[in-house]
Amino acid sequence: MKDRIERMYQDVHLGRNSLTKFYYPAFLIRRFIFVLIPVMAPFHPIIQLEALICLNFIYLVLYVHVKPHTEFRKLAIEITNEWMILFVSLQLMCFTDFISDADLQYYIGYFFVSSILLVLVVNLIFMIINIKRRFKSKSRKKRIQKAYEARFTNF
Repeated sequence: MKDRIERMYQDVHLGRNSLTKFYYPAFLIRRFIFVLIPVMAPFHPIIQLEALICLNFIYLVLYVHVKPHTEFRKLAIEITNEWMILFVSLQLMCFTDFISDADLQYYIGYFFVSSILLVLVVNLIFMIINIKRRFKSKSRKKRIQKAYEARFTNF
């Protein structure tokens, strides 16, 4: 059991802040609350959206304060994704009674879809950069291994 918990916190910087040990429990509790909100207020979409936006904002502020991950890339990806989720969540307010004009909501829908595509493209760019770095790292290790073998097989 201890080995599983240690593996779970492998990429979390536990010495940076005393709150970093609560990163995964807070993440899971937040997800549970996301599921619980529509169950508790099924006929009140404004309350659901406000709770979603508040939870996202609180999580983003705490994440930036605590900075739980050891690698800067993971921090950047997580912060970027949370900002984009918050941005898309704010746009969802336009599809409630906040804006009553159906034509305006229709045009806002194009902006909403464009925002989701932007999130997709940004995450694809992060993924391509990570794949490129892994490939470079593996090829560098192979070159070092070949040079090492060539040096010591001549003796």
